[in-house]
Amino acid sequence: MPKIETTRSLFFSLLEQPPSSTNELAQALTVAKAELDHYAEDSSVIKFELNDTNRPDLWSAAGLARQLNSYRVASRDWGIRAAQRYSFFSTVDRPQSYGERHIVVEKELQKIRPFIVAFELRGSPLDEARLAELIQCQEKICANFGRKRRAIAMGIYNATRLSYPLHYRAAHPTENSFIPLDMDREYNLREILKEHPKGQEYGHIIAHQARFPLVVDQQGQVLSMPPIINSNDVGNVQVGDDQLLVELTGGDLQLLITAANVVACDCADLGFEILPVATHLPYDSELGRQMVSPFNRARQIDLKLDEASHRLGRAINAQEAEQSLCRMGFEVQAVDQQQGRITVIQPPWRNDCMHAVDLIEDIMIGCGIDSFQPLPPTDFTVGRLLPVEEQGRKIVSIMMGLGFQEMMFNYLVSGVDFIEKMYPAAKWPAIRAEMVAIANPLSEKYSYLRNSIIPNLLAVEGASANAVYPHHIFEVGKVARRAATANYGSLTSSMLGFLSAINHEGFSAINERISALMYYLKIDYHLQRSSDSRFLPGRCAEIIIEEQSRGIFGELHPQLLSNWNIETPCTAAEFLFGTHME
Repeated sequence: MPKIETTRSLFFSLLEQPPSSTNELAQALTVAKAELDHYAEDSSVIKFELNDTNRPDLWSAAGLARQLNSYRVASRDWGIRAAQRYSFFSTVDRPQSYGERHIVVEKELQKIRPFIVAFELRGSPLDEARLAELIQCQEKICANFGRKRRAIAMGIYNATRLSYPLHYRAAHPTENSFIPLDMDREYNLREILKEHPKGQEYGHIIAHQARFPLVVDQQGQVLSMPPIINSNDVGNVQVGDDQLLVELTGGDLQLLITAANVVACDCADLGFEILPVATHLPYDSELGRQMVSPFNRARQIDLKLDEASHRLGRAINAQEAEQSLCRMGFEVQAVDQQQGRITVIQPPWRNDCMHAVDLIEDIMIGCGIDSFQPLPPTDFTVGRLLPVEEQGRKIVSIMMGLGFQEMMFNYLVSGVDFIEKMYPAAKWPAIRAEMVAIANPLSEKYSYLRNSIIPNLLAVEGASANAVYPHHIFEVGKVARRAATANYGSLTSSMLGFLSAINHEGFSAINERISALMYYLKIDYHLQRSSDSRFLPGRCAEIIIEEQSRGIFGELHPQLLSNWNIETPCTAAEFLFGTHME
């Protein structure tokens, strides 16, 4: 769980009403799913632990104070909305003025690290406490929300040394150089990856690219090489600086917008004036080719009060829902008493509200968890294994007895591995239509629910060429397929998948293993010829049980093995043994 550290004086200065006791502070923190990690009367340091990993807006002293203030203010006067304090946000219909402050992006970055957003800070000179808070905010955003800079990297610069417009370039690794932070001489970009500590830690993110991202100003002065390191000149922020530039780069524009909004609100709460910066893109994005940051998407969410009442176990009226959501920072746009519906706008610093259930959780927190009476269970149940789980455990025992080693894999998978490496191109559309796709994946690697276990086994075998042969591996797990007749549009099944890599062993050997498995499971079956493209023609068969195809096995096709860089012949099988579940 994220942990933050700040000084007591700074945190209390951000609160509308500082707590009178430790107990009062601990109680107030429950609305942010936070708790005190360290608080001592003889220490100026205060530490918090956050128990919500999808609220990056709380991972700072300013963000945590914002939530506590929002709850207190709306409890006193719930017509006041937290979002009203921030007037610097641009919207689609009302972009803020940015003057000369803009960034020009080169087209080559579209396939490297395509997006950059930024804004300026103006205010009183930085003191040590506010500088430490900015650095902590940067670290938490990049490490947790930004997945260790892969999704989001953030840089802070002394804006007095810059000349606009800035340029976000795709630079040649050996033809461009600058003095990186905490170094005393120039290095070219490739050398920075090898010799600078941050290059060694994060260089893998861009090392495979032919060109590296580079941010420079109008005079050619280097600001940084995202996502690795700032320059030692403009990127070395010191106590006393009063004009700063904050920029964020990454591949997901929505994540960048949210991160920029979080940092901008934090900085505004720390006393800075926020000045928008425009980004000009040479390629299309979901916001067009120009965007002005910070940007408010103003996402609207509808909630039926009947659903909230049902899920929370007691009646929730419109006034209670409205006040609770205001406490949590939402703007209530409309309340339809007749239809029992409330419409809210998500705060620009949050992106965790994906559907109405998230609003219901915030209503619960806004009402106060203590206001809900605990109820004893009304049904008597006895815990036991489902029949499908018992059969799965029996299959694991049988496979280990046959000399196989058990594997465990992720259920979220890549379309490249499970479609493009497994089938001819002509079959890709049909396979994609069969698989369950993730609507908002964090990366291409986790964009589908798997429909097979064989690709997982092939990935292991492709990385195991140096292990002593033969290789016998298996997994018992879940697979999912789309099904129009199911309530939720998909069916989940329990499946056995196993693979053997050994020379001079083919269809007959795997047929014997299938026979032994069915014998110990006491299942009657017969075989039927199959033409599955994953297997050699004439060397594979379907497993038929009660006139239904329940599996397939055979010798894997050489082209398939080549796709996975496997040189040893392999046999593989899949067997659906569990009942389908919606």
